Amino acid sequence: MEKARHKWSEEISRAEFTFSDRGSYGKVIWQKRKELLLKAGAKLTPDPQLN
Repeated sequence: MEKARHKWSEEISRAEFTFSDRGSYGKVIWQKRKELLLKAGAKLTPDPQLN
């Protein structure tokens, strides 16, 4: 079994990820190590609940 990699790589920037949680949903692209791009059409909850 291969060990999980927890670092950004160029191949990750070509993949589109989806998220859906607590009324929010959309698609994102992980552009840089500390930068995500939220695609148009995504919906975010205006007042998210705190844990």
